Amino acid sequence: MKDNKIKNIFKSTIFFVVMLILTSYMLFKDSNLTSIIETIEDVNTNYILLAIMAMCVFITCEGINILRNLNILGYNVGLIKGIKYALVGFFFSSITPSASGGQPMQVYFMKKDNIEISHSIVALLIELASFQINTVIISLLGFFLNMNFFMEKIGSIKYLLFIGITINIIAFLFILCALFNRRLMEKLLNFATKILTKLKYKNIEGFKEKSKEQLEEYASGAKYIKNNKKALIKTLMITFIQLTAMYSVTFFVYKSFGLSQFNFIQIISIQAVLYSSVMALPLPGGVGASEGGFLSLFKYIFPLTLTSPAMLLSRGINFYLFVLVSGLAIMFFQLIYIKNSNMSKETA
Repeated sequence: MKDNKIKNIFKSTIFFVVMLILTSYMLFKDSNLTSIIETIEDVNTNYILLAIMAMCVFITCEGINILRNLNILGYNVGLIKGIKYALVGFFFSSITPSASGGQPMQVYFMKKDNIEISHSIVALLIELASFQINTVIISLLGFFLNMNFFMEKIGSIKYLLFIGITINIIAFLFILCALFNRRLMEKLLNFATKILTKLKYKNIEGFKEKSKEQLEEYASGAKYIKNNKKALIKTLMITFIQLTAMYSVTFFVYKSFGLSQFNFIQIISIQAVLYSSVMALPLPGGVGASEGGFLSLFKYIFPLTLTSPAMLLSRGINFYLFVLVSGLAIMFFQLIYIKNSNMSKETA
């Protein structure tokens, strides 16, 4: 089991690095990197620091949501551990396709801290539901606030945006359905089982067992919500702040170039639509799609000569910098675990 986890993490890391190299090549093969770097060196560093602080708020907000849910479930978890789990989720979500590795690794680290798997799953499920709800609502608001911009200026990329938002809406409805309408979910899973049987899917029993486990997890999540409605409202509010902080990175980068034509709401709402669209794609951290989408959308916001430097700064701060930070943090956490484990063995 542990060997499989290590292999999967290694494969995901290799895929992430390959995607990063290909993306860098495609984006900058015809660009003057020296000119881009010189442009970045002239930005207002105060706004860059604000952008970095905004991402710290993003991580901290997720940590607060996780610790609140775990505390309600009976665990004495402080802010430091909450931030630890948030960093673990950020790193493994970033390097795995469709962010599929984030929550399993958070459960793994929580288990190391003696948190029951069933409880960690419920806590993370509520956090995921809140994240999905806010992502969909903010992106829809962003789309309608800037409808003319999306319909008239951005060409065929608007269809990619439609698809991404639609996928997120479906995921949002699926989560709501799974939490509050078990009968319908059972019917949908039975229907899926019949289709897989006709397609001669080999591991049909494994699919049934996994589906049953997930239904139980969602049932536990629904029970938690019904018993802790105030906590859910707090989680939704903190997640709104969390996403707004991440989207504001682009605004602070915009201001760092001394620009002022577009306001805070306009920029973060466009960023919200972009994020909602690319997060639905099966790419680690949306690498490639996020960069290309930024250049396609924000070339109407930034002057043409500043679009590439702005993309490098924005993605560098809200993604690559914190992939590095979270990766180093995980190495530190592992060293602490190893040290404590060795001390326990010596004591025994």
